[in-house]
Amino acid sequence: MKKFIASIFILALLIPACETNPPSAPTEGFSYGKVFVSADIPRAKIFVDGKFTKRFTPDTLTLTIGKHLISVTKDSFETRSKEITIIKDSLLSIFFKLQNSHVPKVVLLEDFSNVSCPPCVESNRILESLVKKIGSEKVIKIKYATNFPSPNDPFYLAASEYEDARIRFYNIFSAPQIVVDGLIKPQATDSTAIETAINTRLHESPSLNISVNSSLFGNSLNVNVTILNLTDTLSNENLRLFVVLTEKEIDFTNPPGSNGETKFYDVMRTIISGKNGEALKNPKGNSEQKFSYSINIAPSWNSEQLKVIAFVQDFVTKEILQASN
Repeated sequence: MKKFIASIFILALLIPACETNPPSAPTEGFSYGKVFVSADIPRAKIFVDGKFTKRFTPDTLTLTIGKHLISVTKDSFETRSKEITIIKDSLLSIFFKLQNSHVPKVVLLEDFSNVSCPPCVESNRILESLVKKIGSEKVIKIKYATNFPSPNDPFYLAASEYEDARIRFYNIFSAPQIVVDGLIKPQATDSTAIETAINTRLHESPSLNISVNSSLFGNSLNVNVTILNLTDTLSNENLRLFVVLTEKEIDFTNPPGSNGETKFYDVMRTIISGKNGEALKNPKGNSEQKFSYSINIAPSWNSEQLKVIAFVQDFVTKEILQASN
């Protein structure tokens, strides 16, 4: 009987357990080494031989000696993998450079115009044509109203605090005026110059990904914005988030100004985040930031035409790093 029990005990020792030990928990009888896994993006998930380790970059893993496949991945980035050989009692260091995947650059056009500005008619026609040609998924437009040449522009009077803030920020002295991504001011009636400026900015690699979600309950609009850093070298020190509510199309029976226009697109109704935007919360290296807002919509706004636009701008250089809607 004792021999039978002893045989069962020995057999149990020889049968491997169903669960594997985590990489950082050495098991007696095996030889181990260590690997330090880092990446240019913080908190990327670390996988060993296809299994998630529940660890994130940067971190040090303890693995059995021999060959292993190390992979790192993060939302909006392409997965990267390397095969390594662990040597007993050694420390190996590997670094991954992740590339953003499916995060295209989105260009923001800020259009300053007035309902009594004759050249604004041609400028507006050009902008609508370019957005259709290039694609609304690549180009976003916001129309701000000036108080010149007419101080009675109804769009200006409805939101003068916000209009004035953007006018002063860019030192706008005439209408029409186009600002591309905060940096380039092409001639507002020169279609070729505007398109060239847009294409120049589209070739920039975005350092941020912005997602916007909004919901309307009665007259209450709730907005959630998520900003994901695509590089750990980006400093948030001078960056501001702007969340702008626009009305996509507004039709008048009679022209509200003297230039004859009755249809207006992408009109700024309010800047939800405040006229100077909201400072990004943390210094460089932060992977994700979330912002939430809630406002009541005005009775004069068409709720079916409202659109929320978010963009991040350097308040010193004026560059708009990325936009979304």
